[in-house]
Amino acid sequence: MSLDGLVTGIIAVLLMVAGVHRDSPIAFRLITWLLSPVYTVLMLGAYGATFGKMAAGIKVTHVDGSPITYGRALGRTARPTSRCSS
Repeated sequence: MSLDGLVTGIIAVLLMVAGVHRDSPIAFRLITWLLSPVYTVLMLGAYGATFGKMAAGIKVTHVDGSPITYGRALGRTARPTSRCSS
């Protein structure tokens, strides 16, 4: 398991302990589905790295070394990570 998976997993467990999964199972599923991408966008936009990237010494920047924006972090998170070619 990755460090980032551990962070989002802890948040999901805290939501379960709070009873969100019982009170509103659909909202709980939606929140947990969005948790990882929202965490990634917020961390990349604010710090240029998630906790996992920080632990590995990796920082996401533009080619010139300037920090990325939240919009760029969203685009990076939302795009497909693998491309198949025939």
